[in-house]
Amino acid sequence: MSINNIIELHNVSVGYKDLIVLEDISINISQGSFLAVVGPNGGGKTTLIKTILGLIKPGSGTVKVFGKSASDLGEKRKKIGYVPQILSIDANFPIRSRDVVLMGRYGRIGMLKNPTSKDKEIAKETMDKIGILELADKPIGNLSGGQRQRVFLARALANEPEILFLDEPTTGIDAPSMGGLYELLRKLHNEGITIVVVSHDIGVVASYVDTIACLNKHLIAHGRPAEVTNSENLEKMYGCDAMLLFHHHTPHIAVKKH
Repeated sequence: MSINNIIELHNVSVGYKDLIVLEDISINISQGSFLAVVGPNGGGKTTLIKTILGLIKPGSGTVKVFGKSASDLGEKRKKIGYVPQILSIDANFPIRSRDVVLMGRYGRIGMLKNPTSKDKEIAKETMDKIGILELADKPIGNLSGGQRQRVFLARALANEPEILFLDEPTTGIDAPSMGGLYELLRKLHNEGITIVVVSHDIGVVASYVDTIACLNKHLIAHGRPAEVTNSENLEKMYGCDAMLLFHHHTPHIAVKKH
């Protein structure tokens, strides 16, 4: 493992029965990166993240995180934060936001141990850092989509991770909340956290990240946004003529109608 690479995938393929989801993926992610994995729905983005996390075992190839096999991280797994895609939540589930965030400490203290005053203080400080301390006593089901996503982000950060994974973090939230969330992620990145975010919308994340991996079963391109967001790569991802247009500094995908 290169001293600068915190994640390495070499010739990784993943399939379910007769369906190949990822094929021959090789990519290195350097420490301190802010990477967006982009591509169409069903292109394998979530599968890639779960494979890096060791939740899915590849059919072939190798995955290393912190220089160790993704399936055998041991204590190093505590250094990883994960915000999965949140599609729905039971609004009647009786749990306060502060308790959701505190769950993030269980990776360090163990599920059967009671959180200490230090754990509670770290959870409180994390909520304050994310700007949601005023939501501490509110039931998670009563929050807006943007507020709820920040609570789950705080839960992941309460574990004090070195790498943070987020799967479609802007699902179900409005445009202002979306921009605020990415600004927050950029701030966390500037503080030294390696961030990998999954998104189907290359137009939005291109304004915030420093590198992009274009994925649709195969790794189509990996590099800086200006280098990879060309019409050729977009067409390979989306299967049609496409280009990235800018309107008031905000990029959007434009697809040619056949």
